[in-house]
Amino acid sequence: MLQLETILVPTDFSPCAERAQQYARQLASEESEILLVHVLAFPHDWFYWDVPSIESLRSDVEKAAQDQLDERAHVLTAAGLRVKTFLKASSHTSHALIEEIEARSPSMVVVGTKGWADGDANAHYQMGSVAEQILRGSGVPVLVVPPGATGLSSHPNILVPLEASETGNRGLVAGRDIVSLLNGTLTVLHVLGSGRVGSAYLGGEPVEAEDDIEPVHRMRNLRSFIEKAIGEQTEMSLELAEGDFAEEVSDYAERNRIDFIVLSRSTKADHIHKAEKLARKLTCPVLVVPSGGDVVEDQNEGRFEPQATELI
Repeated sequence: MLQLETILVPTDFSPCAERAQQYARQLASEESEILLVHVLAFPHDWFYWDVPSIESLRSDVEKAAQDQLDERAHVLTAAGLRVKTFLKASSHTSHALIEEIEARSPSMVVVGTKGWADGDANAHYQMGSVAEQILRGSGVPVLVVPPGATGLSSHPNILVPLEASETGNRGLVAGRDIVSLLNGTLTVLHVLGSGRVGSAYLGGEPVEAEDDIEPVHRMRNLRSFIEKAIGEQTEMSLELAEGDFAEEVSDYAERNRIDFIVLSRSTKADHIHKAEKLARKLTCPVLVVPSGGDVVEDQNEGRFEPQATELI
C-alpha cells in the first residue's frame, strides 16, 4: 500500500508553487514529512568569480530565499506537519532538483507546472521546462499541479485512464492506493485509439483498434485486466471511450469534476508525451507514475515491488 512518508515539493515561491504546496499539505498525514526545496539559479560564472560584491549579493539572496522557505515551513508546521527545508545554488534548476529527488528518495514529488519564468500564469495549457524535466527524469511518482487547480475535495474523484498496456498496471495500483488514502472514488476510463490492442486484454488473437468490438466484450475483458492488477474488492466505475487519448481524458475530467488523474509513464516516447500533453491541457493535477516492471503486491511484506512480467 502506498505510504507517503516523504513528499518533496520544489518551490520558486510563485503562485503555482503555492498551489503545489497546498496539495502536498492535503496529501500528507501526521506521519509524513514534507521536504521544501528551492534552487537559486545563479549564473554559472558566479561560482568562480572571486569578487566581494558578488559574494555579498549571493549571501543576501541566499538569506532572503531561506527566509521565504522558513515562512512556508512555518505554515505547514502550524498545521501539525513535519517539514525540512533545503536550499541549493545551481546554474541548472531542473538538474539540481532531480539530484535532490535521487538523493532524498521521496515517496512523491509535488510540483507546480508553471513558475515565475513561464509567462502568463493563466496559460495552463503550457508546462514549464523545470516541471517537464522533473516529469521525465524522476524515478518516483510526480504530481504536477497546474495554475487552475483548486485543491482536493473532501471525497476526491480519482481518474485512471488506460490504453490496455502493461504499464497501465502501475497507474491502477497507484490510483487504488490514492483512493484508499484519501477516502475517494475511483473511475477507470479506457480509451480505444489507433494501433493494435494486446491479445491478453481482449482475448484470443490481437485485433485492430478500428475493428468493431462489442462494448460488452470490451468491458468484460477490461474488468478482468483491472482485477488482475488491483484485486476484485476495489470499488470503481468503469467507462469506455474512443478517439484521441488526451482529448477524451481531458473532456471526461472537465465534465465530471475529477480531482486528479493518475497516469503511468511508459518508456515509449509517445506515452511520455501523452502524460505531458495531459499535464498541459488540464486544470486538475496529474499524478505520473514512473515506468518499470509491472507492480505486484508482496503479500508477505505488505508492499509493492516491481516485477519483470508482461500482461499484454
